[in-house]
Amino acid sequence: MKIIGKIVLFATILLFGYGVMAQNIKDEYDSFKRQAKQQFDEFNREAHKQYETFRDSANKEYAEFMKQPWSLFDVEMPMPAPDFPPMPPVICPDDERNKIWDDNPMPFDEIILDTLPENPQPQPVSPVVVPNIPEDDLNTITMLFYGTRLQLSVVQDLPVLKLQGVDEENITDGWNSLSSGQYNGLLNECLTIRSQYQLNDWAYLQFLDSLSCIVAGQAGNEAILMMAWLYCQSGYKMRLAYQGEKISMLYSSKDIIYNVSYFILDNERYYGYKNVDDDRSYIFNHEFPGEQAMSLKMSYLPDFMMEKSKNRTLSSDAYPEIKIFSFVNLNLINFYNHYPWCALNGNDSTLWAFYANTSICEEPKADLYSQLRKFINENDTLQSAEKLLNFVQTAFEYEYDDTVWGGERVFFPEETLYYPYCDCEDRAILYSRLVRDLLGLDAVLLYYPGHLATAVKFTGKTPTGDYLDLPDGKYYISDPTYIGASIGMTMPIYKDVIPSVVRLN
Repeated sequence: MKIIGKIVLFATILLFGYGVMAQNIKDEYDSFKRQAKQQFDEFNREAHKQYETFRDSANKEYAEFMKQPWSLFDVEMPMPAPDFPPMPPVICPDDERNKIWDDNPMPFDEIILDTLPENPQPQPVSPVVVPNIPEDDLNTITMLFYGTRLQLSVVQDLPVLKLQGVDEENITDGWNSLSSGQYNGLLNECLTIRSQYQLNDWAYLQFLDSLSCIVAGQAGNEAILMMAWLYCQSGYKMRLAYQGEKISMLYSSKDIIYNVSYFILDNERYYGYKNVDDDRSYIFNHEFPGEQAMSLKMSYLPDFMMEKSKNRTLSSDAYPEIKIFSFVNLNLINFYNHYPWCALNGNDSTLWAFYANTSICEEPKADLYSQLRKFINENDTLQSAEKLLNFVQTAFEYEYDDTVWGGERVFFPEETLYYPYCDCEDRAILYSRLVRDLLGLDAVLLYYPGHLATAVKFTGKTPTGDYLDLPDGKYYISDPTYIGASIGMTMPIYKDVIPSVVRLN
């Protein structure tokens, strides 16, 4: 028993020693963690201080130039949108439908590429430093943006922006007030909304416009200056202008925008967004560090709340079993109504690619495609493409844009599914979208003077008839406005017309 007692005593001493050692190790580790955290926090504070200092100095230098007299510029009249003579649909004669044609290579002109790279959106010149503010000191701004409820948290004591007049001195004072650091939280919230709701550059500018009218308390000069400041601080290239007692904002775009007046500054177009008269303006033409022009390209759709339209019945003449009930997102349709008519990369013909490369909203697309897939055979893409072609040829009623809209208008694919009338370019754009998405086939648009058609490259079983021998293979003409015609048939009046080829993604 004595021996056992000694063993127990020894084990106790040993365990106690290990416990003391373990506690010492834990204390040392905790001390190391505290020291590492302090060093990291110090580094973070120093980095934030540098960011803040850089942004502050950039805005101060910008404002110093702003005080100097602004230059007077003449406005340039809007570039008119391309105008096309009305092209009526043509009905294919019954005796030519489903006829087997010999392969016939067709001539073509230039191949137009959408060469704009997928660049990330503009970013602030340095990360936005936002102080840690208790929730009790925050206010929530709630707004509806294209039917979507947005919420932003801002400090309760956010100062009210008030301009005493419209001239270089007063606009500079307003800019300095916005750059004081008190609006950094608002700027950070805006950038978060841009990311969270997938707002492209145009949607973001519209959002800043709506928000500034709420924060500034009026849709006047203060709201425009606030919008311009938020836009500039987000990394976008813009210029301030004034005419009489009105401030306006000009924005730079990588793309040609039709039907909007603009100014030429340093050989670059700046378009009037708001409050711009077709007259001369005093403009502050000075760059802000890191500024970038906006892009109107839509690589993804804004994440707007779904507001379903009524179901629309669409059916095919040649394939009566194809009867589709489609709907769209009305909030997205409203957004498209306010979208500028543009040509990417300064090439008039790329405007077709811009619309054709835009996707359909996910929920309507999933519903539409699940219905269409019941009538197509993935193992016979030629027959499936024929079915889709007749569907687009016959499910939609043709009407001239001049009659419906009072002038030319091009539809995004989803708009053709919504509006009761469409014309040749709308059909070609929708058909190119369907064959690419549903069948995985490459397609191009064929731009004739006054007409737009489609051509498709097939894998496996191929059609016969008219085709274009492009560098990557044969593309067979598929015209959604040649009613009843099969793939490989060119509308007779365009047999001797040489089209341009518009590549699609």
